[in-house]
Amino acid sequence: MVEEARFLLGEGIPFAIEKPCGLNASDVAGLAALEARSSGFSAVPLVFRNGDFTTRLRDMSAEGIQYMTYRFIAGFAVRYEQANCNWMLDPATAGGGCTINLGPHFFDLAVLLMGDDVRVRHATMSNAAWRHPVEDYSVVTLERGADICVIETGYLYPAPTSTFDMHFALRSPSHILSRTIRKMSRSCAILASAC
Repeated sequence: MVEEARFLLGEGIPFAIEKPCGLNASDVAGLAALEARSSGFSAVPLVFRNGDFTTRLRDMSAEGIQYMTYRFIAGFAVRYEQANCNWMLDPATAGGGCTINLGPHFFDLAVLLMGDDVRVRHATMSNAAWRHPVEDYSVVTLERGADICVIETGYLYPAPTSTFDMHFALRSPSHILSRTIRKMSRSCAILASAC
């Protein structure tokens, strides 16, 4: 994806690219620098930035969000093998497992709501469920001062593609917002009405 993005940026062809668009931070930073110098349009579909959900979260963040928890547990890793996408289970071609695949939406929200000075406090990853070279479960804790964000991802949900377990909970001094979502087809509507 890095080479494709470089080509498209070099040609000035507008495009949207799936996250994480690189295997490591250096790849992504290089693309961001190239994009900043280009005259074309490019985007990464970080879909939780859109709609009433993010507007409500931004309102809460003005007061200060003290705790955030995001969980996205998707279907078993075997779905990649069944779809002939074995490269998703190889760190050399995917960059990692569930953290880099499912987590960017929530890392993005954490930085958006807590600020650029967020740092990783803890990260625990495991491939115990399926024993692939990439992790099938992870928990990452971010912090900014006393504010905490926990991001949990995994390939552990016993259901077909597009069915998953997603949960978020946020607390500010005067608000608590919490929601659990079980089905992809309804997620956008549920997120929009969660406020």
